[in-house]
Amino acid sequence: MNRLSTACVAAIPVIAARAQAPAVTQHAISLHGAIVHYTAEAGWIALTGDSTHDVHGRLFYTAYLLAGENRPVTFVWNGGPGASSTFVHFLGFGPRLLEGAKFVDNPDTPLPATDLVFVDPIGTGFSRPVSAQFSPEYFSTLGDAKSVTQFILTWLKQHKAEKRPVFLMGESFGGYRAGGVTERMESQGWRVSGVILISGGAASGPLIPPVVRAALATPPRAAAALVLGKSAPDLGADRTTLVRAATQWSLDTYLPALRHRDVLTDVQGDSIIQALHRFTGFPAERIDRKTLTIGMEYLKVMASDSSRPLSPFDMRTPRIPFPDSTAMDEYFRKTLGVRTELAYWDDPPGEDPLRPSEKTWVWNYRWTESAKYGTDYAEPWLPHAIAIDPNIKVLVVAGQYDATNSCQENDVLHAMLEPDLAAHYTMRCYLGGHVIYRDPGARVALSADVSRFVTERLHER
Repeated sequence: MNRLSTACVAAIPVIAARAQAPAVTQHAISLHGAIVHYTAEAGWIALTGDSTHDVHGRLFYTAYLLAGENRPVTFVWNGGPGASSTFVHFLGFGPRLLEGAKFVDNPDTPLPATDLVFVDPIGTGFSRPVSAQFSPEYFSTLGDAKSVTQFILTWLKQHKAEKRPVFLMGESFGGYRAGGVTERMESQGWRVSGVILISGGAASGPLIPPVVRAALATPPRAAAALVLGKSAPDLGADRTTLVRAATQWSLDTYLPALRHRDVLTDVQGDSIIQALHRFTGFPAERIDRKTLTIGMEYLKVMASDSSRPLSPFDMRTPRIPFPDSTAMDEYFRKTLGVRTELAYWDDPPGEDPLRPSEKTWVWNYRWTESAKYGTDYAEPWLPHAIAIDPNIKVLVVAGQYDATNSCQENDVLHAMLEPDLAAHYTMRCYLGGHVIYRDPGARVALSADVSRFVTERLHER
């Protein structure tokens, strides 16, 4: 349960008013033959500056709530930076799925296990800074975590939900956000029951050396090559066996070779190249003989049409389409009753000063060592939070066909953690890409694991 200190309560700014009252509507869906009634609440929460109660931004959220006392509540967001909650909301976990241009009941929503609050960080969805002068407060790694923390604490206070079990779920960069928010909440006296990290690693610091990451790029490529029909025939058609063999070779043979490539003989180098070709299907003659690695050109070379490279987020396909904007807009405005003249920003960041972009986003960290890792870095927020609250558990999930976050890398990272810390983490792998839940079978499995994780955490605490 969440414990809130008196000092923490006093520290939360009192928000006098929102931009407008939230839209509240009643709905029902059919879940496995049973009718489930729920309340949808869509609106904004005002965010204030550090030293003033003046509103600097308004963050939009969509909440789905079931009747019942002290139900757990899970705050859910996508990544980016600059991504709205579109994918997790409408393709993954919301009570209604968007299939093409039509909404259907989502039989796999974890709503029966936990209330859901989908979060659009400032500069995404309907969320905006009040003016461009306040954009820098939100468009940075630490500013983003700070603003989302303020949103969550304010939402809980406004809904008199201070004692409800809280879970945080973030995808991709949203996993970094989840780590940062967890540490902030715990350090302010709030308790987080569990954290779910999707397709972003463990958000626990630069624990995997680059050479290990390079070696472990092979298993997901091997899985993709099998789907694409380009792996060596002698490897067989069983994906599990193939990925296991690729992983063992990567760790036992390929990793030592990469670490000592400067002293390898030509014969040894040729052996590595031929094995890479065998597992990944990538032409042996195009593998760099000096580095013995395959770069992102893999996505272009392996595509059936070189003008349409495979997606790094799912190496089985050239493109991951965005959900239909017209259908989403109608859902917000007509189904949920949201009243606003704002456009819902769900696509990649543009040049508007009220939304983040590569030019305006600041990768600021508190730790000096972070500079050498650049943007591919997560501070040890979660280990710090776990040190504060040893009851925290973390579910880390990845898709087998994702080129940006490897299931096998997560497993190795887990093995590298100190045993006491590793006990807080559970790793899962699904047959999907970066957006795991786009695959119906993976969505069923992932949603079931999320519901189970929440339920088990409640019993443990």
